[in-house]
Amino acid sequence: ADGGIILNADNEIMWFNRAASNLLGLDQSTDLGHRLDNLLRYPDFVEYLKKPTGDGITVGSPRHETGWLHVQIIPYGTAQRLAIVRDITHEKNIERTRRDFVANASHELRSPLTVISGYLDTLAEDRDMPGSWRAPIDEMQRQAERMTRILRDLIELTRLESAEASAPREFVDVSSVLKPIVKEF
Repeated sequence: ADGGIILNADNEIMWFNRAASNLLGLDQSTDLGHRLDNLLRYPDFVEYLKKPTGDGITVGSPRHETGWLHVQIIPYGTAQRLAIVRDITHEKNIERTRRDFVANASHELRSPLTVISGYLDTLAEDRDMPGSWRAPIDEMQRQAERMTRILRDLIELTRLESAEASAPREFVDVSSVLKPIVKEF
C-alpha cells in the first residue's frame, strides 16, 4: 500500500497513514509536527520538496539499506500538500537484474558469434566450395552480421542505461531508420 503524508506549508508532518509509518519508520508520538526533510535528508529530495515537479523522485529507504522509495508531492487542500510514498525496491531489483542479464548475455554471445563469423568468412572465400553452398553461406553471413549489430546495440543500450548523465537529445529521421527494416522484411 502507498504511504500518505499530509504536510503543511512549512513541510511539517500533520498526518500520515500506517503505510507511511511502515515505509519511513514514522511514529505518531514523535514525528507529527516535524519537517519531512528532517527525516528524508537526501539533497535531491530536499531540492524536490522545495519545488515538486514531474512524477516525483526516487530516494533510498531510511529503514532498509538496500531499499528504494518513490515520493511524489501533490497539492492537497488549502496550503497543504500530500506526499505519496511507494516502496519500489522490487521494481528496482527487477530492473537491475534485467540490465545485468542483458549486459552479461551480450558480452557472452559476442565471442562465439565472432568465431562463427570467422569460419563463415573462411568458407565464403573458399574457391573450391560447391556452388550450391554459396547461397546458404551468404545467408548465414548476413544473419551473423545482423546478430552482431543486435549485440552491439544491446551493449550500447546497457552502457547508456548505466551512464550517470543523460544523453544529448537530437532529432531522428525516423523514415530513414525504418527504410532498412522494411527492406529486410
